[in-house]
Amino acid sequence: MKARTFENGLAVVGALIVMIGVSAAASSALAEDNGGGPRALPEPVTMQDVIVAEAMLSDAEAANLEAATEALDTLSETTSADLDIQLADHSSLLLAVRD
Repeated sequence: MKARTFENGLAVVGALIVMIGVSAAASSALAEDNGGGPRALPEPVTMQDVIVAEAMLSDAEAANLEAATEALDTLSETTSADLDIQLADHSSLLLAVRD
C-alpha cells in the first residue's frame, strides 16, 4: 500500500514538473519580440481592400452553402436507403450492395 502511495506521489510530482516545463516553453515561444524599436503601424485600408474582402466573403458564403447542400443531399439519400433496407425487408440489402 505504501508503494502505491509513493508511486502516486511521484506521478503527481512528475506531472507538475512537466506542466511547469510546458508553461515555460509556451511563454517563451509566445513572447513578443519587438526588437526594442517602435512597432510598425498597419497600412491604411483602401476601398479596393474592402471590395476584395467583400468579394472573398461572398464567394466563401456561396461555397459553404453549396457544400452544406451537397452534404444534406448525401445524408438524406443515405438515411433513406438505410431506413428502406431496415423497414422493408432484408432482401433489399442484396440489391443495395450490388449498386
